[in-house]
Amino acid sequence: PEATNGISFYLRSINSASGVLKLEAYNGSAWNVIDNISMNINLSETKTYEFDAGLNYIQFRFTYDIEKSKI
Repeated sequence: PEATNGISFYLRSINSASGVLKLEAYNGSAWNVIDNISMNINLSETKTYEFDAGLNYIQFRFTYDIEKSKI
């Protein structure tokens, strides 16, 4: 796969539950945490991340953790 120099996506909360959405990037040998995004009832935004091509990010994953929520 070819490395990318950025990722952009839209986030919108859909209920009163909150938690943390973790964004990670894979460089061919390890997953690196890019951001931990707090999810709340007022979230409605586009997130954009730009990377140096030398980081060689070829894959991304999102993990939602409700255990860290403030329910």
